[in-house]
Amino acid sequence: MSQMVAEHTREGAPRRPAPVFARTRPEEVFGCLDSGTAPRTLAEMQAGVLTEAMRRHVELWAASVRMPMHQP
Repeated sequence: MSQMVAEHTREGAPRRPAPVFARTRPEEVFGCLDSGTAPRTLAEMQAGVLTEAMRRHVELWAASVRMPMHQP
């Protein structure tokens, strides 16, 4: 169940979903982004995406091979 917020305006009281998190300022949040390591290069990020895509492709292929085929 979600909570709603009604804002009274001249046009009425439109309702919208209530925010899930309290309002924050960027400087309150950005501090948690520091991992303490050097940023990844574009080549490292591309290699990671390719590795994950290949892993998922192999998992899907392996799952399809294990499934019994329908015999007419």
